[in-house]
Amino acid sequence: MSCSGTIGRTHKITDKSEKGVINQALLLIRLNRQVCDETFFMKQMGFIIENLCTSGSAIVNISSVKVLSKMNFLLPPISKQREYAQFVRQ
Repeated sequence: MSCSGTIGRTHKITDKSEKGVINQALLLIRLNRQVCDETFFMKQMGFIIENLCTSGSAIVNISSVKVLSKMNFLLPPISKQREYAQFVRQ
């Protein structure tokens, strides 16, 4: 996830993705897929970032996991996340 400039822009990296460099402007997030569904997470982060950008307040740089851990993140049971993910993929 980008932490400055195009703040909050997210991209899924897979084993097939081209090698790249993670630097101070990027935040690498690895999900425990037994606890958090990828599609659910991406949508949830999109909502959080959108609210940060449209709240009228100054945008805080998401420069570390500490900042991210202070954000409110809805995490329902994995079965509900998967149900939601299946719905939004349609």
